[in-house]
Amino acid sequence: MQILELDASTIRQRVADWARQRPGMGMLVLLPEAGTPLVVGLQAACREFGVPVCGGIFPAIIRDERFVTDAGWILALPPDALAVLLAPSPQDPAPAIDQLVEQLRAPLAALPRSALKPVLMLLCDGLLPNIASLLDLLYLQLANRVMYVGANAGNERFETAPCLFNGEHLIAGGVLAVLRHSTQVPALRHGYQTPKKPMSATSTAGNRIASIDWRPAFAVYGELIAQEYEVTLTADNFYQYGVHFPLGMLQANGDIVLRIPVGLTEDGALLCVGEVPENALLVVVRATESDACDGITQLADDLGNAPGGTLGRDLLVFYCAGRRMHLGDGAPAELSALAAQTEVSCLGGALSIGEIGSLRPGAYPMFHNASVAGMVWSPS
Repeated sequence: MQILELDASTIRQRVADWARQRPGMGMLVLLPEAGTPLVVGLQAACREFGVPVCGGIFPAIIRDERFVTDAGWILALPPDALAVLLAPSPQDPAPAIDQLVEQLRAPLAALPRSALKPVLMLLCDGLLPNIASLLDLLYLQLANRVMYVGANAGNERFETAPCLFNGEHLIAGGVLAVLRHSTQVPALRHGYQTPKKPMSATSTAGNRIASIDWRPAFAVYGELIAQEYEVTLTADNFYQYGVHFPLGMLQANGDIVLRIPVGLTEDGALLCVGEVPENALLVVVRATESDACDGITQLADDLGNAPGGTLGRDLLVFYCAGRRMHLGDGAPAELSALAAQTEVSCLGGALSIGEIGSLRPGAYPMFHNASVAGMVWSPS
């Protein structure tokens, strides 16, 4: 993992040096919003020097255990890695998933056999309304032939903007899939505890919750916020308070998958980052600092116990933007704790608008909010 300074005048030389020093290696580039104007120059330089490139644009980048907006990351992609940029239809994503699976068949067969399955990293536009459904469609065809990890790109304003790219295109509404030989098992944790009183999402459509326990969703949720903060929720302040009270979907195995409400519709429905199935059992959760700390310890243990461990290696991390808003100054402290507990040589990554992974090794991949996902990235 290498830092990329946001300096347009040095991009061409940086790519030329990469091509000379790492022949055949591609680039996976993570940029903050401020780096968006660099993409065109980066693409041109990569075409000139024959360097495969792909990447995403995020609200901020993780560097030196802080969230920064003045630099990006370059992660090396081996020659046998495959990157596919898709633009699935929000109404019918199945054709795009079929296209992706078809492109993955030959590379999956060609990857070297090892004790670990290949990793499929998925970077999605955070405004896609059906990411959980995309994962379901993908799993129906690939099942556990790969390990899944990923995150949402975009901005914290939830405004439409191009945020995913390859060597030719920079698009909004897309999915970037990167397949590579694995060096370690990805992991994801959040540390939120399950309350005892579940509710039912009695009317939903995609990421829209119309009613909870047969009452208007906003009425139920607004009452909970009023009790805690003594404030009246509006469309303008909704995300500010919603990050502190994610909705948790209870799973049959006892796990909890989080959804952060980020907006309201005119008719009082809640809009979440990620879909909520109808009749899902919901709880309103809030993580204390000690709960969050437990989540980081669990993540460090998961990563450290996997083959190869983490000592002295590079760790790629996706950290939820809503989690950062909830914890405030505690968020960089979590990054420091994760770096200390894993004893990695470098911890870097991006602030994300939702995360993809499994709460248990090898389990069904899910789309999460308020979580931290990570995996060792082999030094290049």
